[in-house]
Amino acid sequence: MEITRTIDVARPLDEVWVVVTGRRWLGEPAGDGVVRTDDGRRHMEVTESDPPRRWAFVWWPAGQPLERTDVVVELRPTEGGATTVTVTETLPVRPASGDTGARAMALAGT
Repeated sequence: MEITRTIDVARPLDEVWVVVTGRRWLGEPAGDGVVRTDDGRRHMEVTESDPPRRWAFVWWPAGQPLERTDVVVELRPTEGGATTVTVTETLPVRPASGDTGARAMALAGT
């Protein structure tokens, strides 16, 4: 399942990039590749960085790598000097009846 949200931020592209790529908006940094959120600790790996337009990462709850979600953040300047921010999060495939074998295959792309 995919969830996409778009907002306009009344700040220039370069300023928004600095905020988005600083992990504080995701949660409090808690060591290399780990952030602390309201839901607990999450591991995080950046998968793409194309400053100042696109940033992508995967993250998952500590100890639950099969619960990983893929996140893509895209920034686009507007004519008025603001920035349009689009965040798309792709949630893991949930197999019917808890078949973890099918789920692992789906996550692996097989």
